[in-house]
Amino acid sequence: MSGPQGLERGLSRRRFLGISAGTGALLVPGVSALMAACGKSASEVESTGVPTGGPSNPVELPIYDDNQPIASGLSPEAGPLIVYAWPDFFPPSIFKAFKKQYGVDVEVLNFGSYDEALRKLASGEVAIDVYLPPQEQLGKLVAAKLLQPLNDSYIPNRSNLWPELADPWYDKGGRYGVVNTVTNTGVGWRTDMITIDPADFENPWDMLWDPSTKGKVALMDSFRESMAMAFYRNGGMDPNTSSQDEIDKAKEALLSLVTQNDARLTNTGGYLGIPEGKFAIAHAFNGDMTSAQYFLPKGQSPSILRYVWPRSFTQGRVGGHIGTDNFCIVRGARNPVLAHLFINFAISTEQAWAFYAYIAYQLPQKEMTPDSLTAKGLVPENLASTILRPEDLAGAAWLQTLEPALERTYLDAWMEVQRGA
Repeated sequence: MSGPQGLERGLSRRRFLGISAGTGALLVPGVSALMAACGKSASEVESTGVPTGGPSNPVELPIYDDNQPIASGLSPEAGPLIVYAWPDFFPPSIFKAFKKQYGVDVEVLNFGSYDEALRKLASGEVAIDVYLPPQEQLGKLVAAKLLQPLNDSYIPNRSNLWPELADPWYDKGGRYGVVNTVTNTGVGWRTDMITIDPADFENPWDMLWDPSTKGKVALMDSFRESMAMAFYRNGGMDPNTSSQDEIDKAKEALLSLVTQNDARLTNTGGYLGIPEGKFAIAHAFNGDMTSAQYFLPKGQSPSILRYVWPRSFTQGRVGGHIGTDNFCIVRGARNPVLAHLFINFAISTEQAWAFYAYIAYQLPQKEMTPDSLTAKGLVPENLASTILRPEDLAGAAWLQTLEPALERTYLDAWMEVQRGA
């Protein structure tokens, strides 16, 4: 089976996220570091906080007097529009179609980690219009005044999105971002290499620790994703916990996974290791398991692939989180009107389908349902569990921005796991 061009050519945004998050050397800078890079004084840094909250405590990001949305009714600039994104994130067809409609070129600059992207944004090293950060980064970027607020009169296609993410808890009113993709993290496996069923486990995360999977397990080399997974496996529900006891127990659980069940740290386990038969089971993003079908040897049926998001499978009794990518416009963008128009264009129904077919990561479009995705042949029935529904958002956890000291505690624990692997 041949896959989308982007999957054949390169790594997806989430695969790069795993690579960039796997090591303590690639810490995403805190707001103080970002603001210092923007030339702000120590007192200014101290007086500027990062808005925090959660699904039960929504955040309305501030709009500052010196950083206002553009006016309505402006004419588009001459371009070119500059987009800052992961390599091979967008299908080339979207840029051709945008140029055909608006008569301007789109240029893409790539980054290899969020650390790199934030440093370059803060220092002014890159002059760009559109950037796509994850939800846990928005508060930092707004506090550092690196983004400009949006004018929704240019983005009527926001109505195509699930209402829950058109107006998300971390950016009430969608003041600074428009959701692009929505993901979760679970367990993927091959039925021809192991005989295992999530229904046999009170907590399906335990599948990774089951002795029958020994030597066949892939664990994400990502301190946030894998620490969160271990919290859930141990009965916790909060992937951002500050409990030292929970952190210590998560570290011990992960150490047992790599030392006793011979799990290997990798960021390609779901979409490459599983289809290649290198692994029988993997801690993976839902989108990676969706794309695994395209990397199977010629002639091998994707019917052998399975995926479970333990939270959904247990009707919320077991922990699990959701994440998003978001279209944002950089403060000082040279083409702010074009940037708004591009965001609106990218979330049109036609372009959303083209994007999904290219990268296999779900967009929270009202028309993208389990039935429609399987009917179009983009997701086989046996992988329908990779598809998120709006109701999955209710009560789900989210990775949130960690305070620097807590982030260091997580990293210290994770580095012990890495040393034990």
